[in-house]
Amino acid sequence: MMVRSKYSDSKLMEIRETTLPEARNIIQRSTDSYRELQEMPGFRIYDSLFDISEALERDSSSLSETIAQETGKPVKLAREEVEVASQLFREAAEEAKNRHGTTLSMDWDKSGLNRTAYSSWISSGPLLYLYSYHSPLLSASLRAAAALASRNSVILKPSSQAPVSSKMLVDLGSRSDFPAGSLQAAFTPGFGNVTKFLVDSREVKVLAFSGNWSTANRISSIAGIKKYIMEIYGNATAIVWNDADLDTAAEQIVRSAFVTSTHTGHHLQRILIHTEAYEYFKNRIAEVASHLRCGDPMDAETDIGPMISTEEADSTQNIINLASSLGGTVILGGKREGNVVQPTLIEGISTSSYLWNNDVPGALVLINPISSMAEAVKTANECSSGLYTGLFTSDLNLALFAGERLQTPMIVVNDYPDFLPAKLPLSGTGKNWTFRNGVSYLMDEMSGTREMMIKR
Repeated sequence: MMVRSKYSDSKLMEIRETTLPEARNIIQRSTDSYRELQEMPGFRIYDSLFDISEALERDSSSLSETIAQETGKPVKLAREEVEVASQLFREAAEEAKNRHGTTLSMDWDKSGLNRTAYSSWISSGPLLYLYSYHSPLLSASLRAAAALASRNSVILKPSSQAPVSSKMLVDLGSRSDFPAGSLQAAFTPGFGNVTKFLVDSREVKVLAFSGNWSTANRISSIAGIKKYIMEIYGNATAIVWNDADLDTAAEQIVRSAFVTSTHTGHHLQRILIHTEAYEYFKNRIAEVASHLRCGDPMDAETDIGPMISTEEADSTQNIINLASSLGGTVILGGKREGNVVQPTLIEGISTSSYLWNNDVPGALVLINPISSMAEAVKTANECSSGLYTGLFTSDLNLALFAGERLQTPMIVVNDYPDFLPAKLPLSGTGKNWTFRNGVSYLMDEMSGTREMMIKR
């Protein structure tokens, strides 16, 4: 499996594909290490997680460069990804140390007299995580850190388009004090026999996934009854009101809509702007975005690198052409050099159209004017998916009105719309998530409880 630089197309690394016999061995090692993890003293789990965190810090430079080359993510953003990945293992170490059970009083009715119950956490079993090229190290680190902290073994199945950083993470994990096989990876493209075998394995007790709806449905149809941790990719809306700090809002929206757009599964795609602020804000976004630098992701000054593949770049270009044919006006960008698509701003696309309501790859944003907050909320809620909504207003009552009615798991007010701290649960409505996010919450999701009742 040849992995190439997404900008220069030069060879980055060749990774040998996992065979079906090797996949069987991976499952067996994961099962064996899971049993060993149950007997592992808490201080060793803490130290091992801490060791992985420090190893990520030490190897930050090589990891950042690898992420930049295998995904096209600008290296300055890749450095942020590595830093957060390291923090996640450190946080998991602390959560593991503080994890404890509870004592339950049973005398709430007569039958419970002279009885006491104790509830303690138990791990669910080996976890399999299938995920895309969007922030691969960060995605893998969040699941792996939470799983290991809750004494679950981990099998990673990264995208064949960006598997190198995941391989490096597994290598770092193998140097820790965790039992051999606690953190492994299977390298195989698509949904072939190896992937089907892993997904279908009865030994896999928790199945995590980050990607689109169709693949999620396919996974669940094969895997059957398991504990699922599903992250379904989508896109987001921002609402900008005329009383907001428009200049600051423009800076924040440009980063969320363009700079991070090709490296997240939840990019900001739609902006609804109050009619009184529409012309000014439209032009302000275009002005700020026009200063973004596109090109080589290894250049520290680059803001937008290449898309993950020629096919993805072709798809974005086709959507730009389609938008123009549907009456949309390209205000900014619309051009492409190789697999680098310039930040593109389009107005005039109907909010009832397929294009407005479905995922558009790349640094492409659609904008429209809106006259009332009720209408803005209704339009935002009509989109099929979305993890967050950005809201820019100085009116607290207006913010509360929208916040009580918007259906996304997260509403971000007067900040970068895609600012999603890992400590927040983000459980939402089920459109995009089937779990609670964040290390401590994920540890709960990957665990069960065991109760012991004692009669005195």
